[in-house]
Amino acid sequence: MSLYWLGMIKELEQLWKQLEKSEISKQWIKPFAEWMNTPKVEVLPDRRFTKIWIEAPGLTPSNRKKWAYKVIGDQLLIRGILNTEYSAVSDLGGWHKESQRSSFTKSIPLPYPVKSKPNAVRYADGVLALTFERKDTKHDQDWQGLRF
Repeated sequence: MSLYWLGMIKELEQLWKQLEKSEISKQWIKPFAEWMNTPKVEVLPDRRFTKIWIEAPGLTPSNRKKWAYKVIGDQLLIRGILNTEYSAVSDLGGWHKESQRSSFTKSIPLPYPVKSKPNAVRYADGVLALTFERKDTKHDQDWQGLRF
């Protein structure tokens, strides 16, 4: 390797170290890296129910048991283990495959508060589908009598 390329590599390493310490890294790079290791989610609300589709390809029965959820107000927290596989074929015919197993916790904002138990849970074709019923908050805002 020529001295030119060695100098370029050292310069890039120094720039990377500076970037890691900067505010840009804290605001953009680290959250993006964390986002890449969590499943992609789509929230589909209507008047009475909210459907949540979570991409989770290749879940084994043992990994399914490690998934959990919690509803807090208008937030859904999901945690679990995700298996991801990447494969690529080069133009020259070479083949590369990687697999990764990572645990995650993800907070999913919901359009309105929902009941704590899902009405339906379904896993098919690598997608976990959850359906939650809208929580009736009208009674939560009413004055309640005290009994003492």
